Amino acid sequence: MSRKRDGQCEEGSDSQVSCSLKIRQIQSRSTMKIHQVVLFVVFFFTAVCSGNDASTYTGVVGGNGTITCYFSTHLFWKFFCRNECKDEDTLIQIDRDSGRSGRYKIKYEREASRGGSLSVTISNLTKVDSGSYQCGLKEESVRRTRNLTITVLDAVPIPGKSSGFIRTLTEGKTFTRRCGKLDYEEWKFFCRGECQKKEDVLLETVKNTSQNGRYSLRNEAQPPHLLYVTITQVNKADTGSYRCGYGRALSSVSYKSFPLLVLDAYILPLVLIVPLVLVLLAVFLVLFYKRRTRRDFNMSTAGNADRVQVEVCAVYENLAPFPTGDDAIYQNITPADRSQDKCLD
Repeated sequence: MSRKRDGQCEEGSDSQVSCSLKIRQIQSRSTMKIHQVVLFVVFFFTAVCSGNDASTYTGVVGGNGTITCYFSTHLFWKFFCRNECKDEDTLIQIDRDSGRSGRYKIKYEREASRGGSLSVTISNLTKVDSGSYQCGLKEESVRRTRNLTITVLDAVPIPGKSSGFIRTLTEGKTFTRRCGKLDYEEWKFFCRGECQKKEDVLLETVKNTSQNGRYSLRNEAQPPHLLYVTITQVNKADTGSYRCGYGRALSSVSYKSFPLLVLDAYILPLVLIVPLVLVLLAVFLVLFYKRRTRRDFNMSTAGNADRVQVEVCAVYENLAPFPTGDDAIYQNITPADRSQDKCLD
């Protein structure tokens, strides 16, 4: 027996209907697989789009980086994980205030009546560490998480910065930083660089709130006197190192230093466009495949039908001639049918 090309029934099949059903089942399974690919790409695109609420950090190959996540409640388990935080994605999970697992370390510090802070550290960074993460707390059905995005590069455009994570934003965003636990004093300040000269000072005040153009400072009046600094409408020129703390800006010993990296605004849309192109390409392939398989199936069905008809015609032609009388009766009763006879020479 000879086999027709894919999408056609095998010659000599016991049942034309059974053969057609098998073809449809194969086409359905193939279409399902392609739909799964499309859904995966759409899911990836959605994940990228929804990643806008994630805090983004940049690290340097070979360095160590620490990120602090703040929570307003105390929960029993502390964890750090990748991607969707399934069991296999968990990098470290502990039921105490600190712990280490390989290159990963977490430390939880309680704050009076205010929850606590969870610091996560990755040592000896590699480019493979780039991706999405979550740091969080959980207990029974309660779960609190913070979404993080980490990118590891060979170098960053901040002089002397070869270790640690750098908060990264695109142009036009608003940046807010908590200055951490510091010894409270009446004076508060926010400056650029190492605060060595007056030109570096962005804000210096005894008030609990102060603003200077795009820069602002807010201090909580009640203990533990948390201090926050903000830069609105960030641009690439804001890339660099900063300090915030208590005391006089040029002589303070109670401060926190931190870097900031600002990227071109078009980088994020570019990241979104690539998955979108993949989605459109996948949809095009699905439509093309369905159109092609439908055409092949129609050709197969028509080919099989013609072959069955030819076989019937051959049987009809090989039958013995009817008696003359019966033939005459047949011609008189169904002339229209014979005029539509498809068994033509």
